[in-house]
Amino acid sequence: MKITYLVDKKVPIQPIRDLYSSVGWQVYLDLSHSQLEGIMKASHHTIQAYYNHDLVGFIRSFSDKILYVTINDVIVRPDLQNTGIGTTLVKKMLRFYDDFPRRDFIRLFAEPGSEKFYAKLGFSIFRLKALSLT
Repeated sequence: MKITYLVDKKVPIQPIRDLYSSVGWQVYLDLSHSQLEGIMKASHHTIQAYYNHDLVGFIRSFSDKILYVTINDVIVRPDLQNTGIGTTLVKKMLRFYDDFPRRDFIRLFAEPGSEKFYAKLGFSIFRLKALSLT
């Protein structure tokens, strides 16, 4: 299976919306086109994975470009999960931050149940309770 990866290219909104829908990430589906576009433009790095011209995987990051990194939205279409696409996306993203002084300042948000996948890639579990602002 030949996967093509596009780094820091414009993220097409409808295909990314379809990818989010494929895994049931409703919060993104509730956003307007312009909101979703704004999120993509604000990302520090993005990597898109294509199979037969279809967007099948995606990852993005935010960073202060010196010390802190947050990786968001590691996503692979369900029928292509467990094929190495997610692992490749994470490894490619981490390469951008090889020269950062603190690898432990790279954070990743993950869905419950995906801990083993990220542990294989060197991440450890750190849980915070969500805070609610009133």
